Amino acid sequence: MSYNNLFLHNDWNFLIHNSNISFEIINLEQKDNIILDNSSLVYIGLHGIVSISKRYSSNKLVTLYLINLNNVIFSVDTNINYYLEVKAFTKSTLLIISFADFYTCKRYHSQLLKLELDSLNSKLYYIELFAHIFHHKNIVNKFLSFILIMCKNFGIIYPPGILIDLEISQLDISKIIGCSRVTITRLINLLKKKLIIIINRKIMVYNPVY
Repeated sequence: MSYNNLFLHNDWNFLIHNSNISFEIINLEQKDNIILDNSSLVYIGLHGIVSISKRYSSNKLVTLYLINLNNVIFSVDTNINYYLEVKAFTKSTLLIISFADFYTCKRYHSQLLKLELDSLNSKLYYIELFAHIFHHKNIVNKFLSFILIMCKNFGIIYPPGILIDLEISQLDISKIIGCSRVTITRLINLLKKKLIIIINRKIMVYNPVY
């Protein structure tokens, strides 16, 4: 395999096994949580869809975005008062290597730098999308913005409408947009008459133009 193809999709195993470095693979089931709080490690997403949140030392939780993990790289700064909390919305896989080994790999594999930049670009894209939710002061508009973002990034188009192919609980939605679970229940019941239906605990938007 050439270096030009080395880092496509999930070819990290090739790199790991041919660089003689230590690693760990963590598999998450749906709804599992993991904390990324070790600054000496680099966490590399291989597969799955997760939410990324900041958990502050005060125990306050702020959800930043939902993201497709493919080749997304996370590291933790020691000079901050929070750590990253990951919640799996699908079965997900993380590859963990030491920061020192990751730095060494970058020296010898130039494609890794491009992958790191692509990872940063992906994270910034999702952060910007989710920031749009909070441009709205009205909680209904925040909820609608969230639904449309989910349609854009995780939606599957069917003849009846766009199915958000993730099981997202009302509690998860309330944490993301900053309101109570009761409010989300009320909004879902209201919008069932005009915009959405629930299919097997997933949201389908059958009238996005409305």
